[in-house]
Amino acid sequence: MPGRQYPFVDVPQVDPTQGLRGLSNLMQLARIGSAFDAESAERKSTERMKTFVNEAKGDYSAAATLADRAGHFTEGTTLRDTGIAREREVQTRRQADLKGVMDRLDQHTTTFGTLAQILQETTVNPAMWSDVRPRMVDEAGKVAPEFAAMIPKAYNPTDVQGLTESLQRYATDTETRKRGVARLAEAQTLAGHKFKQDTECRRGVGDGLASASSAEEWDGIKDYWSKQGVPAPILEAFGEWDEEAPKRARTIAMTPAERAAEARASVTARPNTIQEALLDPNLTPARKEELLGLQRAMSAAQREPEAGVDRASVQAILKYPHLWRAVNPELRGKLMAPLAAAGFDFPAAAEGLTPAEITRLRVSDIRQLDRERRRVDAGGERTMTDVQYREERAQIEEFYRSLSGEPTPARGRGTPPPTAPGWAPPGTTRATPPPGPARQAPQASQFTTTTASGGKVTVTAPDGSTVDFASQAEADAAIQAYLASLGQP
Repeated sequence: MPGRQYPFVDVPQVDPTQGLRGLSNLMQLARIGSAFDAESAERKSTERMKTFVNEAKGDYSAAATLADRAGHFTEGTTLRDTGIAREREVQTRRQADLKGVMDRLDQHTTTFGTLAQILQETTVNPAMWSDVRPRMVDEAGKVAPEFAAMIPKAYNPTDVQGLTESLQRYATDTETRKRGVARLAEAQTLAGHKFKQDTECRRGVGDGLASASSAEEWDGIKDYWSKQGVPAPILEAFGEWDEEAPKRARTIAMTPAERAAEARASVTARPNTIQEALLDPNLTPARKEELLGLQRAMSAAQREPEAGVDRASVQAILKYPHLWRAVNPELRGKLMAPLAAAGFDFPAAAEGLTPAEITRLRVSDIRQLDRERRRVDAGGERTMTDVQYREERAQIEEFYRSLSGEPTPARGRGTPPPTAPGWAPPGTTRATPPPGPARQAPQASQFTTTTASGGKVTVTAPDGSTVDFASQAEADAAIQAYLASLGQP
């Protein structure tokens, strides 16, 4: 039986190099896939960071916090580092800008000093004006063209005086702005100390705004501070421009201790009440007793309409003029003549009063006069005639119109009020008016004086009113001043 025969099969031989190439291809594919995954992850990370920054409205520190809270700590770290780097770049630019501003302000200070020196020399030698004017124009032009235009072509004492005053004002404003810029520069170095940083920002903005003289300057300074990174709430606290805005800005810029110190200084310098005057640190025992005497006299005038005026009340108001407007109407009218005789400046005492406040004083005096008009003596007769009432009422009206600067029948606008309205008789709120056709002027011989123990002198006027003085010489001077006000020798 023939043996089996099988067909020949060519068995393929394996090439070892082909296997290596395949492995290499697989590894390359793996690397490509890994790179793609990394690129995809990076792209997703970038998108997440953009989302966090948008949610934080551009605040990288807040965006980093959002990333951390979402568990993306790598993105949080990246955002935090990016924010720090960007902030450093911004701070560098801002500091360079502030340095430029400070350099310009320093140059202005130098210019103001040079101009002030030249102006002082020209007041001594006006003939040199034509020689130095070109230099003055050149120096002033370094500050502003409009400032250079203020320099007159020819020497004129009035113009030079006005220019000197403007120069002083500009120099003061420049120093205030320099202080504000320095504080802002200091604030920019206080990163991480928010309370102290905000405090310095507030003070710097206040110094800058305190030098503003118009709405344009006010808005320009606020806009500049905003670009320098001052938080919006700090700028908003200063409000919008009005005439009182610079003063308000200066107050806001103060620390609580500075505001308290200024308030104390203001109160003791120009007290408006007896209580404020008693806070004067330089108050002597004698002055204190005069203030307390004025307080007692105010109470006594309400209880006893016939009470006279003592020296303590007059001296207290002479020392603290603004107390005159705080005196009650029962006593204020009685003080008019003694104060006028002592040269009291009524317009200065009324300085700062608004028209409404002057009106309130006038109305209160008229009401007191009406009460006096209704008063009767023991016999049931009125103590004030209709003629006296009309004269007293006219005096009150004219006096307060003068204080407010209004024209009066007897005087033009701006003329000071009467300096010696007359002697205040008991039971009236205004001193007796100057003598008219139906009234004879008193004579010096009609005044009597009485000296008490301790040297106090009491003067009794022809109408029976009394006033106390420290000495006979003071009493004589008051009588002479009163008679002189009536046109008597």
